[in-house]
Amino acid sequence: MNQKYETALADYVKFTFADGPWTRSVLRRGSGPAVIVIHEIPGLHPLVIRFADRIVAAGMTVFLPVLFGEAGRPVTSGYALRSMLSAICIHHEFNVWSAGKSSPIVEWVRALARKAHAECGGHGVGAIGMCFTGGFALAMMTESSVVAPVLSQPSLPAAAMSKKAAAGIDARRKRSPAQECGSRTRTCR
Repeated sequence: MNQKYETALADYVKFTFADGPWTRSVLRRGSGPAVIVIHEIPGLHPLVIRFADRIVAAGMTVFLPVLFGEAGRPVTSGYALRSMLSAICIHHEFNVWSAGKSSPIVEWVRALARKAHAECGGHGVGAIGMCFTGGFALAMMTESSVVAPVLSQPSLPAAAMSKKAAAGIDARRKRSPAQECGSRTRTCR
């Protein structure tokens, strides 16, 4: 973590978490049920940290995995663009274009959810994915320890020139109410 940006994270405990081929830094703060906040591009910036602080103030333990970018660094246009290009073009743990499967990093975040639940107890873990990582929270719902996945402006999978791929979460063709019921003369059940 860059010392220049540490002030925003002074109240957080940093640890390293490894699962499978990935090792990432995670910041933790609070007590109570666990909530994993998966930051957006360009990274774990001060506004995401402020949001996490509000979760802590509500009586929960927040886990902030650092997936890309510099933790605590304020957002600038150049920083956002570099982070976006890096995540889309370089990092193989993110499936940006619709591939019909979750990004490989989702397995790592699921493992973090198991760890958070084991440490914090309760009914389970909340997971909030923001923008670029919004779909990660949805993919985490298959993990039994995750009880509340929240998608905040999900943007993945991105689709290039394909309405089916742009549907992302549900790629089935949209049907009219008449098609759903079979015909206009039959009663819809």
